[in-house]
Amino acid sequence: MGDEPRDFRDLVRSTLERLGCRVETTEDGEAAFHTGYSAAMQKQSMTTLVDDGNVPAPFHGFRYMGESQTKSGHRVATIAYFLDDTEGSDIHQISIAVPREQSDDADQLVRDLLAHARWIDAHPPER
Repeated sequence: MGDEPRDFRDLVRSTLERLGCRVETTEDGEAAFHTGYSAAMQKQSMTTLVDDGNVPAPFHGFRYMGESQTKSGHRVATIAYFLDDTEGSDIHQISIAVPREQSDDADQLVRDLLAHARWIDAHPPER
């Protein structure tokens, strides 16, 4: 069942819905996902600070940085990089949330991770 991306998506969706989560399905493709993600963040009271395609080579995708406020009034920046995996028909996410005044340093740390991390191929879990 998990061999087909849509079958897997439907399985995840039905599982999340049984747990009481609200799930929205977007159109397929990176561009549709990007548009949908940005809109969803704004609906959640996130102020967009950065929304661009500035991701380190050799990756393709987009970067989103938004600001929100905690109940105690602290400003928090959420930085998310979404990387398009054309071989696996997936989009991979790397995210970090930090105090707003540390957002530039945190963004640089994520970029450094992407540039220097040793990446391995994914393997299904052994049963």
